[in-house]
Amino acid sequence: VSLPFLLLLLPILAFFSLFVGSNSSSDTDINTNTPQQQTAKVIWDRVLKEGGTKEGAAALLGNNQMFEQDGTDSTLLKKLVKGTNVKQTTEDIMRKWERAGAVDSLPKRQGFAEYWYTFMTTGGDSGTGGGSGITPDIPSGWTLDKPINTSGYLATSYEYKQCTWFTWNRAKDFGITFGMYMGNGADWQKQAGYTVT
Repeated sequence: VSLPFLLLLLPILAFFSLFVGSNSSSDTDINTNTPQQQTAKVIWDRVLKEGGTKEGAAALLGNNQMFEQDGTDSTLLKKLVKGTNVKQTTEDIMRKWERAGAVDSLPKRQGFAEYWYTFMTTGGDSGTGGGSGITPDIPSGWTLDKPINTSGYLATSYEYKQCTWFTWNRAKDFGITFGMYMGNGADWQKQAGYTVT
């Protein structure tokens, strides 16, 4: 468990103080393999129990990747998690409840929210491609040698859901191992031992 994950737990635990009662399970059996996924499942279930929508729960999880909750406005939060659009609800939670001024973090939060929405609504990593978070647009006449399922992909040293993150992880699906610290995509072509074609 990394230090950022431990720091993430503190605001999540503070979040639970906003609601009274016990958890309820959602309508989908989720395969939670990591502590982060288990914590996210607890939050997901709690938002749904409080009358929130799946989109609202995903938006809250997206904001939980980096938020520091102020513990003062539970009524507003309960209203915000009833949103039905993941991206908009993520932004509303960031601006109206968290009151974050850093607008540059919004796309990242929305990406996290969409990941959690897909993960929680498709049953997590069931080994059948559910919870991938990516729906590839495959050109007509082309096929995939292996299905894409990003739910088991590691963020490691590459930024989550960026091109290098996906390429590094997807290559592992085919038994190809790239270096973990090769930089941005443009830097890969300059790495010793690799040929650009």
